[in-house]
Formats: sequence, C-alpha cells, structure tokens
Amino acid sequence: MKGDTPQDNLDKREVGERIRLLRVKMGLTQEQLAKEMSERLGKKYTPNMISLYENGQELSEDEFELYYA
Repeated sequence: MKGDTPQDNLDKREVGERIRLLRVKMGLTQEQLAKEMSERLGKKYTPNMISLYENGQELSEDEFELYYA
C-alpha cells in the first residue's frame, strides 16, 4: 500500500483478520493454505507469509487489491 497511515494499517489488519477467519472456517492450517495458494497462484507462499498477511504486515498492493476484487 502507498503510505503508511493509520488508515492503511487498519485496512491491512482488517483484511488480515478476514483472511484468518476464512482460513479457520475452511479448516486449514497456515501451512495448508500456503501450499494451496502456491499451487493455485504459481507463486511460492510459506506459512510465515500467511502469518504476516493475517497480522496485516505484508500485504502487497496487488494482494490487497486482489482481496477486494
């Protein structure tokens, strides 16, 4: 995301929490989600990356926009 305002951080945390809730609802571990995303999206994802996403720390602008598409 461009900038690092409190609003940007809130949005990232909000998206991260939604990712976590969906993952838990689907009954997946972070490792399982990382594997599934890697296979489907053709990009290497790790459980650590999933953790960072869920904590709103590492969402790229493209990933953030993809979530809201």
